Amino acid sequence: MIDREEALRICDEHFPNGLDYLIGRLSVRVDRSDIGDVDGWCYYLPNGNRVVRLSSTSTKERQRFTLAHELAHFVIGMRQTLTLCRDVYDPKGPEEQKANDLASQLLLPTRPVAAILEGHAIDYLAIKELINKAKVSDIVVALRLAKSKNEFGLDRPTVIWFENGQIKAIHPRGRKVPAQVATVLFSEASSSADRTTRQTQPDGTVLVASVLPNANYPTLFLYHAKARESQASPRRSGLKAQEAILFANDEALRSILNGIIGGQKKRLLLLDISERTDFVIERFINAGTSRLPEHLEKVQSQECYEWIYAKMEALG
Repeated sequence: MIDREEALRICDEHFPNGLDYLIGRLSVRVDRSDIGDVDGWCYYLPNGNRVVRLSSTSTKERQRFTLAHELAHFVIGMRQTLTLCRDVYDPKGPEEQKANDLASQLLLPTRPVAAILEGHAIDYLAIKELINKAKVSDIVVALRLAKSKNEFGLDRPTVIWFENGQIKAIHPRGRKVPAQVATVLFSEASSSADRTTRQTQPDGTVLVASVLPNANYPTLFLYHAKARESQASPRRSGLKAQEAILFANDEALRSILNGIIGGQKKRLLLLDISERTDFVIERFINAGTSRLPEHLEKVQSQECYEWIYAKMEALG
């Protein structure tokens, strides 16, 4: 049997594909089907084999978190032969909460997350990179950071959910954020180019607040940072500025390139960074679509090469 520390080690070593290795080590069979209004469940067969059933109608990100949640039950030690989960984001009882907490750590292990954060501000761009690399939802990232305590050296990390312009919930429970302050932060971050606002506080810290990319649950993530750690990563902010220039009034080109990158991700991960970049450009040139003539010059430019190179680095 694999204990908690071993499970975390496996997911750290094989990030972001740790769950695949954990499934193998735990000898778990994973099935997907339409199971109604539940996210999934896990159970033991009479012969002792382990099975996880996932809802095939859920989003890929939700299925991924449900899978981590159910695997966490096996790692922690199930008290029952069957554990049913109707909503992994709203756990009922201490056992479900423990499974949620371990699931978020399996998906977002400390070492690779800290490496991505780089000691710079945890702003919208940083959160977006975590979402893309770990293949999880923004809520999973926000809650992982909010529950991290001193793991990443964060001061008062907080998640605030809104509904109809009003605060619906704040996490951690008991954290106090005035409604007017939260509303102003949300408005300022939403209107900012990088979806993040920074406010210097009387104690010299900087309040960093970011609106997360969730269309269903308007969410604000905020924390207090030291002044020198409140600025965006030059790598991420530079890529964003470069992207704005490169694709100004040309969303079609951005869409084609992102389509190639997304569609060829498994193959790209087998190559080094330079090989990935060359592959994407060659794939674009050889695509043979009617849109190519107007884009060929731009794709072969140094600016586009640098943008694709940075995207290939971000793949992991």
